[in-house]
Parts: sequence; structure tokens; C-alpha cells
Amino acid sequence: MNKTESKVVYCGIDVSKSTFDVFLTQRSHVFTNDLNGFRGLNKKLTGDVHCVMEATGPYYLKLAVYLDSQGIKVSVVNPLVIKRFAQMKMIKAKTDKADAKLIADYAEKETPKLWKAPKAILIEIRQEQSILDSLKKQVRMLGNQLESISVQPSHSKQALKAITLMINYAEQQIILLEDSITEKVKMTFCKEVELITSVPGIGIKTAIALLVATDAFSKFQNGKQVASYVGICPRIYQSGSSIMGKGHITKMGNGRARTLLYMGACSAKKYNSACKSLYDRLVEKGKPKKLALIAVANKLVKQAFAVVTQNKMYDSEYYLALNRN
Repeated sequence: MNKTESKVVYCGIDVSKSTFDVFLTQRSHVFTNDLNGFRGLNKKLTGDVHCVMEATGPYYLKLAVYLDSQGIKVSVVNPLVIKRFAQMKMIKAKTDKADAKLIADYAEKETPKLWKAPKAILIEIRQEQSILDSLKKQVRMLGNQLESISVQPSHSKQALKAITLMINYAEQQIILLEDSITEKVKMTFCKEVELITSVPGIGIKTAIALLVATDAFSKFQNGKQVASYVGICPRIYQSGSSIMGKGHITKMGNGRARTLLYMGACSAKKYNSACKSLYDRLVEKGKPKKLALIAVANKLVKQAFAVVTQNKMYDSEYYLALNRN
């Protein structure tokens, strides 16, 4: 290394609700998880510093956005990756201070890719999606309670009225949130929505889920990376000649997009020529139908990535010919 070159210093950050622990240049620090704490950390970040933290629920985002806005290198890694790294090093200590050091050690060894702050409107859409998911779960739960009460030999009219009112209100909010999300996505990704929905098997809801989860594929180099990120890749379970488990979906990634893609695959295997060809070929080879559907969902992701990045509407003949090669 040239003597004039400065070595990158990795700063491990473990974020919790009210504070965050920092491991920087062999020293530990604790800051409040607010603007004062962010500024306190910023004062200590001199030279070529690369901050790394886990994607811990909503608590990391404000700090990550702040550091990015200050021109500081930031990486946000999956907590599962850090957990596996700790297991590999056989580390048993589990404290915020120890976790900050562990993240710094991981960063120095693996050099994680840089993170860029999402657009403000994407953060709003993701917040609305989170509330939407919660409301849908609430409606299902209340629906089960309503059915349970109504089949009993006697029931409280007041209880039934209360549940019915809550279901009606939640359903109204679901409609409002879905309309708001659709409007925001169409406003932000108008052309991308048109391109993705030209793929047979991908409807507006799936297009929205993909675009929001991936920021219109802006952080990915190919469709394979997107499929892995969404979690729509089959996982092979095999060891030697004695363990031959069935392949199944990884279930690591964006659950909303994954579910919608799997549902879309059921339609794509009939109406998307390339997906139908793939599905029929796999089934003829004796592959389980569920695994074939996962492969179709995987192909849908790659087709969506292709039409957006190439800025071209779906061409069935092109993808069918590509599928044969």
C-alpha cells in the first residue's frame, strides 16, 4: 500500500430503539438513537470510515439515512449474516457492545457493499404496506372470532356488533391504503409498471411489490440477484448419497413479493409461453409441481427485470426462443 493511501476504518454499529453501540478504532461508544446521537457519532468519524449496521426493524433507518446524507460510507447487512458469522467464529457473548465489535469484524473481513438511502416516497409506501399487512391479518383474526361466536348456541349481540364494526372499519382502511400505494407507485414508476404488467402472470399488485422492494431494480445487476433477494430461488437439500431432501423455496427475502409471484406463477404456467414451456418440461422430467411453480416464479422475476432494464414491452416469441436455448 502506498504510504499516502489511507486505510479504510470499519465502524460496527448495533442499533436498538433508544441507543446504538459503536465499535470504532478498538474503542466502544454508546449514543442516543436521535439526531444528537447521530451528530455525536459524526464527530468521531474522521478519515476514510465505513459504517456497517444490521437491518434491525425500523430502528436503523434514520441513522443510516443521516450518515448517507453526510457522505459517509454505509452498509446495511442482513442480521442472519451476522448471526452466521458469529457462529462461524464460535462467539457466545451476546451484548450490544459485543455485537458492535462483531459487526466491525465482519465488515473488515467481508467488505459489504455500500447502501444508498431509499427515496422518501418509497419509505412512505413501505410504511403503508406494513400497516396494510397488519390490517389484513386483523381482518382474518376478527373473521375467525366472528365465525366462532356465531356458531355457538347463544351469542352476545354486542360482541358480534363490535367485531363487525371493527372488520368494516379495517376493510375501509385497507381499500384506502391500497389505493394510496397504487397511486404513489404509478406516480413514481409509471413506465416501469406498464412494462412489468406486460409480462403474462404479473398483475398490478405483483408489479408494485417488486418495484417497491427493489427500488425498480436499481440496485441489481441481473435477474438472478433479484430472485435471490426476493427469496424465490429453490433450495437444494442434499448430502452425500443418503440425504436427498425435496427442494423447496428459500423463504428468505421479501415475503409479500414472493407470495404474489408464486400466485402469479399459477397463471403464468398457462398464459406465459416461456413459463408454460419451462413448467411442462420440468413436470415431464418428474419434478414436483410445486418446485416447477417456484421455477416459473423465478423466471417471472427475470422477465420483469429484463423488460424494465431493457425498457421494452414483453415479447412472447423472444422469451420462448430464449427459453429453448
